[in-house]
Amino acid sequence: MANGKRAHILVVEDKASERAALARLLRLENYEVETAASASEALPFLQEPIDMVISDLKMSKTSGMDLLRYWKDRRPRTPFVMVTAYGDVHSAVKAMKLGAADYLNKPVNPDEVLLLIERCIETSRKDRTIQELQARLDERLGFDQVVGHSKAMLDVFDHARRAALTDSTVCITGES
Repeated sequence: MANGKRAHILVVEDKASERAALARLLRLENYEVETAASASEALPFLQEPIDMVISDLKMSKTSGMDLLRYWKDRRPRTPFVMVTAYGDVHSAVKAMKLGAADYLNKPVNPDEVLLLIERCIETSRKDRTIQELQARLDERLGFDQVVGHSKAMLDVFDHARRAALTDSTVCITGES
């Protein structure tokens, strides 16, 4: 991350003391931290390069679950961790189905939170690297690199593109 920061994390928590404590912990670990007291305060951060979101579940007006749904619709690759004092299996399962990376009960253990953040950020970075490498590989080995402009070759490319979307084995024969 830029400026020696390890990651840019958004903390969304309606209780000021808990928000400040988590932000302080993360800053001590050299994370760049943004805070929001509500889901509506968190929404402008969708335009920022946020690497991870940690949100309370129960907040006034808009819940953390609603924020999770909204955030994942717009930034599906951002790790999102739900934290709550009112944990139950139903809400944990719902959060995970909506795309939460994890679900923690309050009070959170600082060591557990820091390990979870490291795991989520590392997984996100690996996923991003894999996608970038896949895009470069596709660009380098894609059909655009094959020479041929005749109607017959364009038909072969079209069939090959469609076949590439399946798990089928394909054998192309014909004149060289």
